[in-house]
Amino acid sequence: MPMQQCPVTDVTQIAGFYAQMTGVLAGFAFTAMVVLLSPVQVDERAEMGRKDEPVLAALFAAFIALVVATLNYSLLAGEPADASQRAHSMRLIDGVPFGMAAVMLFQGITLLLIAGRMGRLLVRIGRAFTVVIGPALAYYYLVNGTSDIATLRAADGSGVCEPQAAALLGQILNAVLMAVLAASTVRRLQPPRGRDLARRLSDMPAVVVLATTVIAAVASGYVGSRPPEFLLPTAMVNLYLIAVFAVLLFVGLTIALSERDQPADSPIIVAAAPGRTARWRRHAQRWPLPRR
Repeated sequence: MPMQQCPVTDVTQIAGFYAQMTGVLAGFAFTAMVVLLSPVQVDERAEMGRKDEPVLAALFAAFIALVVATLNYSLLAGEPADASQRAHSMRLIDGVPFGMAAVMLFQGITLLLIAGRMGRLLVRIGRAFTVVIGPALAYYYLVNGTSDIATLRAADGSGVCEPQAAALLGQILNAVLMAVLAASTVRRLQPPRGRDLARRLSDMPAVVVLATTVIAAVASGYVGSRPPEFLLPTAMVNLYLIAVFAVLLFVGLTIALSERDQPADSPIIVAAAPGRTARWRRHAQRWPLPRR
């Protein structure tokens, strides 16, 4: 049954807008990495003894995921009108790199807020978006995509095209994901062994996001090579929802449990840093102020 006769989303139209948005976000992530890797920033971090590898890792993972998402959505936008079933199957897979990239972007922004010694309120808001809101929203949109697949599958079986609900398994897992990640942000509920393990695995979220992005790109390419009437089976959709749930849960828990105490946000500490003090003294000797 043609897509226009079914109450499903026109994914080929919205995929073009998604490609534009992911491309712009990829540019932002790339610009942030270039600024952090500039000679001035590198010298300043060396003088202050500060390392920003977690920030760069988060931004790099977000940049790669956004580039892949832009490519996937561009290919999806070019799907023919008679391949609506295959297009909806690709849409479900292409949402993974986008969701992972959003989580890594929030993580990079949060780490920059901490490095910049911003207020604790801003850091907590950024942490909430990174650990709870970002993964929950990404999974929510993925689960909503299963309703269109169920609608198309019901139309093929009965010839009657009626809207179908999203997968019940996905709705349950989304509620569990939000509850567990929200609880992980409460300091008193974090087990000490879990914090120690998460700090040892603090570099893994970026690696997991990169690996998941590559797997999703390969899976999307495989689905794109299938016949136009190809539709993901119900068992494969459920397996996909479980796998994405596990990845988002691991990334969220690792970030939440590996959080360390925020440094004091007093500007006096920044001004009194030994590296900066020495550098300002050299500038003062080179360009002394005029005496009255």
